[in-house]
Amino acid sequence: MTNQSEVLRAKLARLKAAKKKTDGAALGRDGLKEAGRDEGEAARSAEEAAKSARRGTKRR
Repeated sequence: MTNQSEVLRAKLARLKAAKKKTDGAALGRDGLKEAGRDEGEAARSAEEAAKSARRGTKRR
């Protein structure tokens, strides 16, 4: 269950980053847009890591 919660937490972080990116684009703030993009990439990699760890535990 812990790995599933990590995946969900990463997905939520990705959604928040996407909102920040779109809000930054709408407001014309490049800094906010870039921060959202960076956070989205970090959340995406965290989500992939959690999914691969989850797959590893299922195989055992």
